[in-house]
Amino acid sequence: MTEMHRVAFDFHGAGLVTEAPRGSWTAGMQDSFRWYVTEEAPEPAFRLTVHEDETPRVPAHIPLTWTGTLQERDTGRMYETETLWALEVENHGYILIDHAAASAELVMRRGSERAFTMTPIVAVLSAALQARGQHIVHGASLGCRDGDGAILICAPSGFGKTTTSLALAREGFRLFADDVSMIVSRTEASGPRIWGLPNWLRIHRKTLEMLPWLGPLPDKWNSEDEQAVALHALEGILPVGKTTPAPLRAVIVIGTRAERHAVVPLARADALVRLAKDNVSSSAVGVTPWHRRQFAAYAEALSSCPVFELHAGTDLPSLADAVDAAIAR
Repeated sequence: MTEMHRVAFDFHGAGLVTEAPRGSWTAGMQDSFRWYVTEEAPEPAFRLTVHEDETPRVPAHIPLTWTGTLQERDTGRMYETETLWALEVENHGYILIDHAAASAELVMRRGSERAFTMTPIVAVLSAALQARGQHIVHGASLGCRDGDGAILICAPSGFGKTTTSLALAREGFRLFADDVSMIVSRTEASGPRIWGLPNWLRIHRKTLEMLPWLGPLPDKWNSEDEQAVALHALEGILPVGKTTPAPLRAVIVIGTRAERHAVVPLARADALVRLAKDNVSSSAVGVTPWHRRQFAAYAEALSSCPVFELHAGTDLPSLADAVDAAIAR
């Protein structure tokens, strides 16, 4: 019988336990989520089990709902029911999430770890968090300069979340994460809170030009003029690290660029539409229960704090002052 390697995580009360036949898999997750590794995950924990199979096949009773290209540039196929979600990565294997059972199974060909390090693992993390009242949002999160709460910055990929977040962090905001954040649902004791998943930042060549203090960076740009930089590698120049959920003080949606900074009120309904378009999907089976809960969490968060649209100008060092002024109004 193959000895399984095990690693446990505690994401602020949401437990995730992973078991895999090879230590390379658990080591990769430990590196990605280093600040959340624990001896024992809080129970009830979500469980991910990894298996190797040279002929992996998604169970036939789950209908195909989507085919396309994944962020990793592999061909992917999505299968869904009301309670099951599966993602097949062509020539590599699949991951199957059972929301009702709070568990997931990853079945892959040997040597296919690379194909399951981004989109599939984020899906597992999302399921584990949602089971404990936390919801992933595609957005940056930063602690306010006065130490009172945090802000959430939302926009689709390519709209400048990383550049904006780094510019704010340089001037005193605490960078939680630049791309993946978590909304903790309201409780009897507190309103919605926010924390970020510190991971790798994708730095664009233009971002480095606008923020030269990030450099020098190695000449290792990909085809999209980006390169990955570990967030913890910036500890010497920015305040980064593991953070605890902070009260959500404002939501900022990135708009078009401008000559001068403008942080203007945005209707909550408009902001909700933008967040839903970027985060909540529907398919042939309709909007699933977990996506409805996700939508409800976004609506609750937006109703709890001021909402703004940011039109950033060219003077990035003064951007933090403009954001502070808007939050203080």
